[in-house]
Amino acid sequence: VKYLVEHKADINKENGNNETPLFSACESGNKTIVEYLVKHGADINKENKKGVIPL
Repeated sequence: VKYLVEHKADINKENGNNETPLFSACESGNKTIVEYLVKHGADINKENKKGVIPL
C-alpha cells in the first residue's frame, strides 16, 4: 500500500461494487493499513452499491 501511495496510485479508485481499498482494509481488520489510507486521503464517507461506508 505504501508503495502504491508513494507512486501516486488512486487510493479512492472503486471496484465494481463501488468499494475502495479502504473497504478491503476495514473488512480484513488491518488497522495499520486503514490508518495509513485515511492519513493519505482515503474517502471515509464513500458509499458502496449497498449504501454502506467503510468505517
